[in-house]
Amino acid sequence: MGTVKFSPGVVLDFRERNQVVGIEMLHLSRRSPQLILQELQYQSA
Repeated sequence: MGTVKFSPGVVLDFRERNQVVGIEMLHLSRRSPQLILQELQYQSA
């Protein structure tokens, strides 16, 4: 599938079977200045 612009500032990379293999969050520190990047957490389904 390749790369998909998911939302403004968020890019997802997929492999052939529609599995996400990469996430880019562009300019995250500018969009969320209070965010502590050392403690960034995510949840997968």
